[in-house]
Amino acid sequence: MEKAQLVFVLAPAMGHLVSAVEVARLLLNRHDLLSITVLVLNHSSVNSGVRNYVESQRASSSTISNSLRFIDLPKDEHESFSFSSLAERQKPHVKEAVLKITQSESSIDSPQLAGFVIDMFYTPMIDVANEFGVPSYIFFTSSAASLGFMLYVQKIHDEEKFDPAEFKDSDSELPVPSLVNPLPARVMPSPMLSRKQLPSLLEMQEGPILDVRSDGRSNHQEIMQWLDDQPLSSVVFLCFGSMGSFGEDQVKEIACALEHSGYRFLWSLRRPPPPGLLVSPVTMRIHKKSCLKVSWIEQPRLKGDGVGSTKQQFNAFEMVIELGLAVEIKMDYRNDSGIIVNCDEIERGIKCLMEHDSEKRKKVKEMSERSRMALMDGGSSHFYLGNLITDVMDNLG
Repeated sequence: MEKAQLVFVLAPAMGHLVSAVEVARLLLNRHDLLSITVLVLNHSSVNSGVRNYVESQRASSSTISNSLRFIDLPKDEHESFSFSSLAERQKPHVKEAVLKITQSESSIDSPQLAGFVIDMFYTPMIDVANEFGVPSYIFFTSSAASLGFMLYVQKIHDEEKFDPAEFKDSDSELPVPSLVNPLPARVMPSPMLSRKQLPSLLEMQEGPILDVRSDGRSNHQEIMQWLDDQPLSSVVFLCFGSMGSFGEDQVKEIACALEHSGYRFLWSLRRPPPPGLLVSPVTMRIHKKSCLKVSWIEQPRLKGDGVGSTKQQFNAFEMVIELGLAVEIKMDYRNDSGIIVNCDEIERGIKCLMEHDSEKRKKVKEMSERSRMALMDGGSSHFYLGNLITDVMDNLG
């Protein structure tokens, strides 16, 4: 059987990059005739954590196998940054890199190019895949329900002349086909309620995340050891995604709620709070029994749920209403609203979630087990990953 080569074209964003690399490793573990080259698009605004992560993955891959390699594309120095514009400017570099790959591996035993795996924000790269005559697979980092929601909004935008301004502060509900319950307009992602932002959002379409400090160095073992030392199911995990930061006043309310709740917690802050907050009496008392990390936490092993900047409200609706796995504190909260969710509201949510033998905890445990089974041989995730591999290998014919 011939060897196959996949090219991953990934966004330089931690929540996308890390999850895609994990998928690449899963594919390689399932098929020994498959190799993967990861092309990392680069921009002057990309933080050091992304670069350090890529370097750490490159180092670990070289010691294990040559089937996974990373290629950095030339840095884009353009002042303005958007995923779609970066993708357009990087097309020539992607084409050149893939040409070099195919030309350097032209022997009969070399892997044959079988397809592109493209980040959902970089769909213009489909044009490059088409030039090479291979299919594109879009890597969508959010849920199937979220994808269905995006397609629904695209439909009403194209066919019904959807005006997002009509739904702002509205009590209307949308019959989204991928959801069991009608979606309240008030929990639609903020960009979808903006005439200016909606078109660009529909051009793009948004999981495992990363275990790095702000400088990209690993602190995974330290965190996992701390978790292992805690009683079973006793820790509240707080993580608000790659762009889910809060102002000082809101951070203080969260800290106050955690202290009053009395529960152990692991809190991943996107960036250090303002000077002085970390040495306040509340934070110092909490820190003695809990773990405060100004870092990214590796979510799959912690059973956490990261929320991207454009979909907090939708994800909250899915977790609270659709799946019944979460407790609502303020589902329609928006960072730009100026509203501060107070300590008492947050504390109530924490206590309700952590209550022993609560229905929510039982459902979470049940879903956790079902998710674990999906990854095992015969499970749905294992099955569909096998289908993807079969499709990729069939491309060689």
